[in-house]
Amino acid sequence: MELYLKKFEKKEVGEYANQSFNNQPLVSILVLTYNHFKYIKQCIDSILEQKTNFSIEILIGDDESNDGTREICIDYSNRYPKIIRLFLHHRENNIKINGLNSGRYNYLYTFSKAKGKYIANCEGDDYWTDPLKLQKQVDFLEGNLDYVCCFHLCEILREDLGGQISKQPLDRIKYDYTIQNLLSYWNIPTASIVFRHTEPINFPSWFTNVASGDIALLMLIYEKGKFKLIEEYMSVYRITGGGVSISHSKFRMIHYRAVLYSHLNEYFNFKYEKEIYNALYHIYIKYAVIGNVKKRKVKERILTILKKKIIRRIKQIFK
Repeated sequence: MELYLKKFEKKEVGEYANQSFNNQPLVSILVLTYNHFKYIKQCIDSILEQKTNFSIEILIGDDESNDGTREICIDYSNRYPKIIRLFLHHRENNIKINGLNSGRYNYLYTFSKAKGKYIANCEGDDYWTDPLKLQKQVDFLEGNLDYVCCFHLCEILREDLGGQISKQPLDRIKYDYTIQNLLSYWNIPTASIVFRHTEPINFPSWFTNVASGDIALLMLIYEKGKFKLIEEYMSVYRITGGGVSISHSKFRMIHYRAVLYSHLNEYFNFKYEKEIYNALYHIYIKYAVIGNVKKRKVKERILTILKKKIIRRIKQIFK
């Protein structure tokens, strides 16, 4: 992992070191933040409020925020030296994906420092709502060794709509977690995920070039075990109307998913080729309808996106 990261590191990442830090946590919680001044306190407080019978570490990666977020993170690191490790990133190391700044280097670096048997995620503008969230998820994974990952439902807070809150519909996330269904109907909140970290993940080179890093990450652990939905609302996903996600729409979403899925097809050595391209077909039709585009036009778009060596395979879907 260190060599993997070094090629992107133009400026050494600083660590706000705490000498008394707990070196044997069961769960590592990764918090990525950039200019979340209005939200980061709520995020960190919701993690500190967790009631567990095991130890945790909170790894905060600040991507050189310039709105006061970094100063808040330093304050929390000073107040909770046995739990929080803070990494001070630099914009020079930022990895651009599809021409836009991303938090991918921040995530990979912070991930590489995790010491826990399990990893949980909570981005700096999201927060947890159930103080027993981690305990419930870890209890499940400890008692079900054939599962590699569990997640739960979330509430959706629309900052861009005046603070409107809604619950994620159960039927949007409850389905049979095969690779085809995961890629067709992905609706798993990042802040809900807890997964095993007992085996190292070998991140392929394309991981730094694809959108939807959460999908890519869980696909890398897909073959290690089963996925489980816990049917409880235990976190809030905040939509602010900004960020990278605003570029994921209509044809652009089709393009980004096509690139990711073709990489996954090769990563799995074409083992799930039929399932992956059935999922691609579902995505194409879904976003073509949103874009009010005829199926023939979608086909033309697909054939210009995919790599030449797999065009033969994607054509078969449209016969």
